[in-house]
Amino acid sequence: MFKKAKKRLPGPEVIRLLNRISESATDGKSSVGEMIRLCMRLAAKIGNEELLSWARSEAGGYKNDENLPEYRIINAHVLGNFFGYGGSRLTNAPIPKFLIDTDHISNLFSIRLLQPIAELEKLGASMTNEDNMLRMPWNGNAIAYYQRKEMFEGMVLGSAAKVIDRTLLHGVAESVRTRVLDFVISIEAELNLGAGTLQAPEYIESPSNKTVTQIFHTTIYGNAANVAVANSADVHQSVDMIQPGDFASLRSYLTSQGLAAVQIDELEKAVGEDEKQGKRPGAAVQEWLWRMMRKAGEGGGSVVTNASGSLLAEAIMKYFGLS
Repeated sequence: MFKKAKKRLPGPEVIRLLNRISESATDGKSSVGEMIRLCMRLAAKIGNEELLSWARSEAGGYKNDENLPEYRIINAHVLGNFFGYGGSRLTNAPIPKFLIDTDHISNLFSIRLLQPIAELEKLGASMTNEDNMLRMPWNGNAIAYYQRKEMFEGMVLGSAAKVIDRTLLHGVAESVRTRVLDFVISIEAELNLGAGTLQAPEYIESPSNKTVTQIFHTTIYGNAANVAVANSADVHQSVDMIQPGDFASLRSYLTSQGLAAVQIDELEKAVGEDEKQGKRPGAAVQEWLWRMMRKAGEGGGSVVTNASGSLLAEAIMKYFGLS
């Protein structure tokens, strides 16, 4: 039996492509769209369908979210507008996940980015000081469903939208750059090439398609994680300090967010009332959160802003072990 010969690739052309992709991923000047088009050319040269299909989807956009990479799924805050009796209203109030049916959370609290990567890069770079938030409204069916549920006492949901900071779109583009660079470095190592090789033999032996596919899945799809919305990494580290069931850690976090001791004491009392009823959380905690949201909506000081209000709900969920 004869051993199957490896595919021979035009050395100078392949190495030139690898160098151009590496430069595009690291120089900070080239667009991510240009880098992806170079990846398409490389995929065609080495004959790898997985890389080619992925690059085409990144360049032209994904048709649906069936095979959407996890780095394109962003966890979002949800802000709602509520209306009550006598013309009362609550604007841009954060809606905590524990008020939402479990099987609805994934759809209503995440944004799936199907757009071409070049479009996401452009959107991320187009933010202004006046409006750096991207909003995606809930659909009418979701609004109608939750209008029938009492989310905040005496108030009816009028509209809601998923909200993310535009900088996260830039983060997605940068994630793609990093993954592509990792892929190129791994391919260069497989070809026994030094990074930035300028000279090359006329032909080089291609890695097996199985090897290229394995490298592709490890570097492009490997270690993917949902992008979480946050004001800063430090803020999320603070939330992560909260230990489930440890009210002292929750108190410490809420104090750092500017809540008065009396307000935290009221929350602790509400937690105790709900736990007596076997609810985690229950009506008492929801009523406390509602009062905090109303205070923010009425401009009642800096206790809860639109952003920190979402983190307030997240902190309560963390205490109850729901996030």
